[in-house]
Amino acid sequence: MLSTGITILSNEKQLSDSNWVSFKDTILSLARGQGYESYLVRTTLRTVAATFAGHATPVNSSTPSTEEWDLRSGQMGSIIYLDVKDPKAHSLSASNTPYEMWVALHVKFNCSSKVLKGQANKRFCCVKLASRRNMPAHLDELTKLCVKVQRVDGHIRDPEMNSIIVQSLPAVEFTLLMLSLQCFNVTFELVNDLMTFWELVYKKDVEAARIAMVCTHTMYAEPVEEDAKARRLCGGGPHQSLVDVHRAVKAARATARATAAAAMALVVAAAGLAPAPAQTFFISPMPIYALAAMYNSDGDSDVENKLLPF
Repeated sequence: MLSTGITILSNEKQLSDSNWVSFKDTILSLARGQGYESYLVRTTLRTVAATFAGHATPVNSSTPSTEEWDLRSGQMGSIIYLDVKDPKAHSLSASNTPYEMWVALHVKFNCSSKVLKGQANKRFCCVKLASRRNMPAHLDELTKLCVKVQRVDGHIRDPEMNSIIVQSLPAVEFTLLMLSLQCFNVTFELVNDLMTFWELVYKKDVEAARIAMVCTHTMYAEPVEEDAKARRLCGGGPHQSLVDVHRAVKAARATARATAAAAMALVVAAAGLAPAPAQTFFISPMPIYALAAMYNSDGDSDVENKLLPF
C-alpha cells in the first residue's frame, strides 16, 4: 500500500486474462473497506456545492463536496488503474473515472468469463477414473478442477459434485456400489466412502503380494530362523495360515531328526558297532504344497486357494 492509501496488489493478484473473477471480488472488497464503493458503482455523484472550511464530509457521505469527490474518485480510479497489468490493452486511461474503468472491464471480461466457465465445466465433467487403483489421484484431480471452476465464477454444489464423481467411476467395477453412492448428499461423505473402499482393496492387494514373497522365501530359504527372515523380507508379519504351515514343517523336521537318531542308536547297540554320526533327513507329515496362482479368475486374492496339493 502506498502512503496515499492506494493499495497495490501483488503481481499474481493483478488483473490478467484469466483471473477477472478473483480480481473483481478483490477490488470490490478494497473499495468497500475504504468507503469508496459508491464511487465505483456511481451511486455517489459529483455535485457542485459550496465548500466550507472545517466542515469536511465523511468518506462514505452521499453528498461530498466537489473537492472531496474528486479526491476520493481519483483514489478509487488509481486503485483500479495501478492493479491492472496492462491498462492500455484494456482501453483504460488514467483520466477515466472509476465507474468508466469498471464498466470497460466488465464489458471486456464478462463474455470471456462465460467462455472460461464453459471450458472449465467441460474439463471437469470429462475426467474419468481409468483404474480403481488410482482413486486418490483421481479425487485430487477432481478437487483441483472444482477449484478452477469456482475461480471463473462457477458454482458447484454438493449434489452436482457427487453426480460428477459418481459418473466419473467405471461402471463395470462399481456396478454394485452405484446405488449406495448415489444416496450421499454431502460430498465429503461420498469421498470418505470411496477412500474406505479403495483402502480395503489396496490393503488386500498388498497382502497378496506379501504372501507371494513369504511363500517364495519359505520354499527356498535355509530352515534357520525362517519365520524371522520372512517377516523382515516383507516388512511385516506373513499370513497366519502360512505361519502355521511353516511351523508344522519345522516341528516335523525336528521330530524326524529325533526319530532317526533314536533308531540309529538301537541298530548300533544291537550290532555292537561303533556309533556313526547321525544323518539328518526330513519326512514330511503332510503332502507337499506349492504356491498356486496369485489371483482367481475374479481378480481377488484368496488365501485358502493359495496352497494346493500336487
